[in-house]
Amino acid sequence: MKQRRLNLVQLVRALAIIFVLIGHLNTLFNAQFSYDWFDMGVWGRTGGVDLFFVISGFMITYLYSRHIGDTEKAKTFFKKRILRIVPLYWLVTLGAASLFYIFPQLGEEKDRSIVNTIESLFFLNPDPTLVVAWSLSHIILFYLLFSLLIIKPKIMKLVLSLWFASSIILQVFDLHSINRLTEFLFGINNLEIWAGALVSYIVKKHTIKNEKCLFAFGVLLFLAIWSNNFNHFIHIEMPIFYCIASFLLLLSIVSVDLKKTIKIPSSLTYIGNSSYSIYLTHGPFLQFYILVFKKIGLIDMLGYNLSMIAIALVTIVTGTLVYKLFENPLNKYLAKYLLKEKKVNPFQQKIS
Repeated sequence: MKQRRLNLVQLVRALAIIFVLIGHLNTLFNAQFSYDWFDMGVWGRTGGVDLFFVISGFMITYLYSRHIGDTEKAKTFFKKRILRIVPLYWLVTLGAASLFYIFPQLGEEKDRSIVNTIESLFFLNPDPTLVVAWSLSHIILFYLLFSLLIIKPKIMKLVLSLWFASSIILQVFDLHSINRLTEFLFGINNLEIWAGALVSYIVKKHTIKNEKCLFAFGVLLFLAIWSNNFNHFIHIEMPIFYCIASFLLLLSIVSVDLKKTIKIPSSLTYIGNSSYSIYLTHGPFLQFYILVFKKIGLIDMLGYNLSMIAIALVTIVTGTLVYKLFENPLNKYLAKYLLKEKKVNPFQQKIS
């Protein structure tokens, strides 16, 4: 299948990071001001990170599945992906640690510890400096397994199929969280990434004809989850339903994207391109801007609603600046001097 620019996927990627940011913004406002939107501050998940994981699995599989069976490509693939995510993660972690040190009101006491920072840099701390860093462990595991899939496709297809089925069963019967290891290996996060890989497999093998129905089911499921989170109709674990909703939504959108070119606003495209920078930086920047708004009296002047909107917007803008000033130049430098690439494919931006 000829690879083409998937504009709707870029749009959904932008929306996913916005939902992640809004969820964390509500958590912070709920903790500091006992105020949030629709009780979102205590939801735990808004579905943004779930959609993000599904998109991540899809994009990597869509871009690199053609290398499966080509053993020589495995090392290059893994090196390329690690260089996409780890250097910027290190840079942002050090920046966040410095921010927490300069402004003790931000973060926690452990965030100002050199030992904590070093452990966070190498994914050795279960409570890292950047809260969102937990997700990178799942992304790196996916890269490792995908590398093995490139090397040994027959064996890994069997292993991954068994693991995928086992993960679904353990999720359904709520047996995945027996201990930290089973939670990491069989939890919803890995399942969502490989659900995205499944989307890529389906669209490459089949032509989807009922995109509107799939899209409607995905959106309605998201709305049902959010409604239940707010109204507490039933007590049920929601991540598996976020996974299903994200899978249906992405499957429908990719199907449309592959059939025709959809124009979307350039601003949303840029947010989609900047999604990794926004994802890594939004936590510290949200805390910083809340502190600034509170210190200069803007929260009292604007009220909670307008303050939350303004803080969300300025955090997104700051994240895009990090992409422009740091991530994009860093990727180009690494591609040129370490990966020996002449030109960086715009689709090979890290999606976490």
